Amino acid sequence: LDSCYRQAMSVCGSDGLYCRKVQFLNTRGNAPTAGIDFEPPLENLLNTNVCLFDCTFANNDGGGVYIKEGAQNHTIQNGVFQNNSAGTFSPGDSSTWDDGWGGGLYIGCANATLTVSGGIFRNNHAGKGGGIYVNASSSTVNINDISTESNQSTYGAFMFVRRDTKAVVNLKGGSIGGNISQWNGGAIFVDNDNTLNIIGSELKYNTSAGGKGGAVFAQGTSAKVNMTGGRIESNTALLGGGIGLINGAVMTYSEGGFIRSNRALKDPNNGSAGFGGGNSKKSDEGEENQERDWKEFFSQMGVKWPEGSSIMYIKTLGKLYVRNTRENLAEFEKVLDELGGQPQLIEIETRFVEVKQEDLNSL
Repeated sequence: LDSCYRQAMSVCGSDGLYCRKVQFLNTRGNAPTAGIDFEPPLENLLNTNVCLFDCTFANNDGGGVYIKEGAQNHTIQNGVFQNNSAGTFSPGDSSTWDDGWGGGLYIGCANATLTVSGGIFRNNHAGKGGGIYVNASSSTVNINDISTESNQSTYGAFMFVRRDTKAVVNLKGGSIGGNISQWNGGAIFVDNDNTLNIIGSELKYNTSAGGKGGAVFAQGTSAKVNMTGGRIESNTALLGGGIGLINGAVMTYSEGGFIRSNRALKDPNNGSAGFGGGNSKKSDEGEENQERDWKEFFSQMGVKWPEGSSIMYIKTLGKLYVRNTRENLAEFEKVLDELGGQPQLIEIETRFVEVKQEDLNSL
């Protein structure tokens, strides 16, 4: 289906649609100009049990696939999403940076399950979510063993997960690399009240050109990123070369995995400084290992930890307790501010005691 007007295929009220080795190319004209446009429910008829196998979506003006509300149980396997765009986004024209969602794939379902397995997202563009835009209320989106290359957007060059939708996105395996965002989320942007589970995936060589989170950026007290295995490595951002977390967003690590060799350009002397600049750490380690990881994390940001200093996160209270010198505490607060303001989960409590040298010598 080549050079169609408005969309190559429009689907409404379909149960069991199956496409295999179909090419959806060069769609132009009036919106939505997608390769496939899955319409909203018609007379309560939903688009259900859709299978798209080994299909190609390329050079479509309104995105490769546009899935609106009412979709249930869609599977996309071994798809090629290439050179699609949503809106007029152009990296060289800041007036277009907020235009268009989901250059490759727009997911707009509710209470549904959608699975994307295998295939590649290459050189897709949009204001948010150059590769994929997730607006999936109370839904589960599984993204398994895919690869990416050169997707671009303002926020979340590969994937943007819209705020307050309570979506769960499972990113399993695959290689997410070579994506570039103008602002936050070189590869992935997770907004408030959503969960991203990274399971054995590799996120490398992504770039946030002017913001935070070279690989992953998350914001909001209900934004969660969980990492099990995998690698976040060799990504770049102004702050948070690997991971950027602000406004109470939380990331947990378990069962191995590596976060290393990322670059925060705003502090080049610290190499991989910024959120996610350090090495791997596990969420189930004891207090001694937890303190070592926190010290390692903030050391890469320029905070010094002399003998006798300490840092501990009390999960039940939601507080981070820090003991350090006056100068180092000032640097600690400065780092927190540079990483997006004072996070709601962190509180600094300090006490200063003056003692004489002979009293110290007697201890």
